[in-house]
Amino acid sequence: PWQFICTRDEAWPGRRERVDAGLLRQVIAPGSEPRTTVMLCGPPAMIDTLSQACEKTLHTQVLYEKWW
Repeated sequence: PWQFICTRDEAWPGRRERVDAGLLRQVIAPGSEPRTTVMLCGPPAMIDTLSQACEKTLHTQVLYEKWW
């Protein structure tokens, strides 16, 4: 299943909270990690931190877009 999480957009109708490695562990079902792709978009420091956590800790594939 898809999970969409937005940090700041007040108009976003879905889940809104700060994305970190702990949140990703909550939303990625145990045992599904190798088949999971995480797509991230944000400032470079956030992307670098989260993509490393995803690849090393959660063993997921990461796609990302850095902005700023």
